[in-house]
Formats: sequence, structure tokens, C-alpha cells
Amino acid sequence: MISRRLFLKSFGVAAAALGTGFGTGKILSGKSMNTFSAHGFFPADEKIISEAVTAFAKKTGSLSQPVIFAENKIKEVVKRAYYSAGVNNSIFSKADVTFRIVKMNRTVPGDILLSDNKIAVYNPDEDFTGSFIYLRSKLQKSNAEYFFSAEYSESNFIETLLGSSEKTALIENENGLVDRINLNRSYKNIPVTGPQGKTVLKIENGLVNVHSSTCRHAICIQSGFASHIGNVIACAPNKVLIKIEKA
Repeated sequence: MISRRLFLKSFGVAAAALGTGFGTGKILSGKSMNTFSAHGFFPADEKIISEAVTAFAKKTGSLSQPVIFAENKIKEVVKRAYYSAGVNNSIFSKADVTFRIVKMNRTVPGDILLSDNKIAVYNPDEDFTGSFIYLRSKLQKSNAEYFFSAEYSESNFIETLLGSSEKTALIENENGLVDRINLNRSYKNIPVTGPQGKTVLKIENGLVNVHSSTCRHAICIQSGFASHIGNVIACAPNKVLIKIEKA
């Protein structure tokens, strides 16, 4: 598992420089879970978004039903690209797939970062292959308007049956662990203090989300819910991190 500081440095450096907050979905897990994540800044280009979704689906080999947080028009683009990728998911594993595509309040240079349970952050010159090399070359020539996040985690089917179904939200700020809360409980307001004020969380029906924050663009609010083991919500400027783990 990568540290809080490394996570914010790896995935939050561009967003933090802009004073934005953002949500992502994976802190690297143990041996029992395969993960793959793609996070980046994308232009308002349906073709590029479609290419990214297709590359992601082929890389993970999964057609598990995804959860998609995006505008309706972009959501349809994601669905078409994902289901036309021509891959099949193993019946012996349970995969969680989440896409988040959130419009930012300003344009930034386009780029993409990849990670999995073995490599914390891919080296673009050494670890990127095929479609992701081509995709990154196009992104780097663009002005991005959207934050793109695609997250995949696969748990062994037998382990899922035999293991505990209870999950915990670990809440951290720049000083370390703030609280550890079982997702079976409900809280409407959980304030977490950071350098830019308060990030306020809500836990209900096994879901965690940020419902208010003093960060500049509040993309963390728009990024949706975290509920699966391995999911993360991060607010880079306020240095707040919420991780979902097995209880």
C-alpha cells in the first residue's frame, strides 16, 4: 500500500498545483486483489474519451457492469466504448469498475497516469504500452477540461464468499489518521480539517461521499461515492484522504 503522502504526490500533484480537489478510486492493495487505475486530464473530445475507455477495458479484460459518474452525454460515450471493447470477465472473480469524468473550472495541459497493485505509478517511457502510448501522445497535445478517472479492482470469488463483508472508511488528513468508521453506520456530517478549511463527509447506506468542501473547485464533491474495498476519495488541496478497507 502506498503512503498518504506518496498518493497525494503521485495523483494529486497536478491538481494541487491548480488548487483543485479530485476523487480517485484506488490505493494499492494486497495480494488478494488485482487493481488497475487510470487518472488524467482530458479535453472535451468524445473520441479521446472513448479511446481511453476502450484501452482501459482491454487492459483489465473486464466487462463487469461499471458505475459511471459523468454528464449524461459523456456517460453514453463511456457505455458504448466499454461494451464494444470485446472482452469478457471471469466468472471466478468479482470486479468493481468505476468511471468518473468531471468538468473542471479551468483548462490545464492534458496527461494521464496509470497504476496497478504491483506498480505504484507507471513510468510512461517504460511501462506504457500500445494504446496508452498513443493516447498519452494525443493528450499531451491537448488542453484539458475534464478530470478522468477509471478504476478496476478484482477480488477472488471464494475469498469474497468466505471473507468479512464489513467495510471501514479510514479518514486521514495531513496529520495522519482522523477516524475509522464502519460503513454499516450512518453520519450526515463528518468534518475533517485541512489547510484550506473543512472537508465534510457523509456516510449512509454503505456509501461515503464529500458533500461540502472549502477547496477551490470542489471536484471532490462531484466525484461521487466510494463503497468498494480499495476505493479512495481525495481532496488534494485540503490534504484529506478517505480509503475504504475491509473491517
